[in-house]
Amino acid sequence: MNTWEVDFYSRPLVDEEGKKVWELLICAQNTNFRYEARCSQKDATAAWLRERFQEALSKTPDEPARVRYFRSATGGMIERLCEEQDLVVRPSRRTFRLRQWLQEREQRLYPTMNGFTPGNLTPLTNNERQPNPLPDALRGDRWSFVSLTVADIKELADLAIPFGEQIPIPLASKTVVPGVVVYSQRAKPLAAWMQSAEPVALDYVEEARNRGLVLEAGGEDRWQMVGFPEGPLLAEGKKFQENKTAANGYHFLVVQDPKTENFTGFWTLLNMD
Repeated sequence: MNTWEVDFYSRPLVDEEGKKVWELLICAQNTNFRYEARCSQKDATAAWLRERFQEALSKTPDEPARVRYFRSATGGMIERLCEEQDLVVRPSRRTFRLRQWLQEREQRLYPTMNGFTPGNLTPLTNNERQPNPLPDALRGDRWSFVSLTVADIKELADLAIPFGEQIPIPLASKTVVPGVVVYSQRAKPLAAWMQSAEPVALDYVEEARNRGLVLEAGGEDRWQMVGFPEGPLLAEGKKFQENKTAANGYHFLVVQDPKTENFTGFWTLLNMD
């Protein structure tokens, strides 16, 4: 499935009149297609966005089946535009390729351009809200910390796993990547829910009232996956975070039926914020 990742927002740039410069960025998740266009703040309208979006559609060799955006401020405009085109659209921070591209531009491109305003980088998402408790029906029977090499993860792409989504991991094949396996006798409905939630990252949180694993998902969702009591799990949680840092933020989530060795769901995750 070809997925477009879209962002339309102001950049750390101003025009000759001192007004903010807006930019539309589009990239395809699984191909090298990219599109970019900039306009003045006064022209940053739904009409301008519609024209540029149509232009992007005319240039792509493979029209998208769905569109993802991560920024809620302009999400309404993007959603209305996609509905006009009969495209499935949803807020999601599983826009890793787009956000990496945006980070590159903020580090290497915008500072070289006329009108650059240092310290005025575009805000991304707010991960400070309290996580919601995971519904009881979606809790696993048990779980464990695990690890795979990058080579192991690439091999999984050839397996017929019912749910999940992988992203390329640009690390050496022997690099160890940490992960979490959730075992559930209701693995299929759990994996189906996870698919709809669009998992982004798993974090070990030390704060007393939220201590445990928190799942970042969708546009701004946060879910308390597992709570940690005092004891050895605290050290394991810290080690999980350290291992993610060593793997440049890459990690993974698995949903598995305890009666079988087959995965029901597998997602590559990435900490970016």
